[in-house]
Amino acid sequence: MKLYAYIIFFFILMIQCFAKKNSLNMKSFSKKINEDTIKMVVTDDSKRNITYWTINLYKNQTDSILLDKFEYPEIYEAEPNILKGDIRLKIILGDAIIRENIVYLALYNFGKVTFNIYHIDEGQVFKTEHFVSDEVLLSYMNFGEPQFYAKIIHLNDKKIVIYTDKNKLLVFDKLERKVKKIILTEKSRLKEDEKYFRDFNIQKNHSKVGDIIHEIVNQTKEGNLENFDYKGYIDDINTITDIESSGIRDTGMTYFFYKADDNTHILQYDNYEYEWILTDYKEEEIKQETIKE
Repeated sequence: MKLYAYIIFFFILMIQCFAKKNSLNMKSFSKKINEDTIKMVVTDDSKRNITYWTINLYKNQTDSILLDKFEYPEIYEAEPNILKGDIRLKIILGDAIIRENIVYLALYNFGKVTFNIYHIDEGQVFKTEHFVSDEVLLSYMNFGEPQFYAKIIHLNDKKIVIYTDKNKLLVFDKLERKVKKIILTEKSRLKEDEKYFRDFNIQKNHSKVGDIIHEIVNQTKEGNLENFDYKGYIDDINTITDIESSGIRDTGMTYFFYKADDNTHILQYDNYEYEWILTDYKEEEIKQETIKE
């Protein structure tokens, strides 16, 4: 009787394990934007040996629009492969924004970094993919899983700024429909004793940060203050790592964007040296290896 009970228990346990393996559902990205939510979910089909990545725009709990779907003929098998690692982590959605029924997102896909645009029109989705860079795929045993951090901000009607830890600052020109590198040239530095941003929540104090940037611009004459408009900021990957580990900005760079003289300016802040860096910048088009419409 005991043997029979053990057999039944073992059989039930195997069914549960099999069901769990076949119902993998891993949420790898979720961002709420006003009333909408963008999610990327990873699932697998063990019978067909395929892993799927799906990106959806949710209008509510049940109403969603499929933006994109990727698949790869391999699944995660209990533990990471010594060379490849966890197959589920090979596609990473870094960041996404929505503007007027258009979704913009930065994606890492098995070493390829792209800036993708999804135009939604009456339930239909039209995708444009802009190549950014190809990164070398390194072994899991020596380097661990791939990492990808990105941040996107809508600058104005003409431009969207993108930062990735792989490519630094980029800009998408909406009129030219091109992704370009932002190349900064340092002009001078201004030492600052206040340490404004060391333990300061920039995200929640937009107006106050705008006043600080306004004062710096006033001191350095980097633009006409009559047309001044603070647009936003981006922390680089070193600063983000610092904030996540210690809650303060003690390393890395923070980029502030503002409008003056009808031109966009970039003001850098060195979080280690506590210095403002005044810059000029130019844009350099990225050669497109692949563009999909």
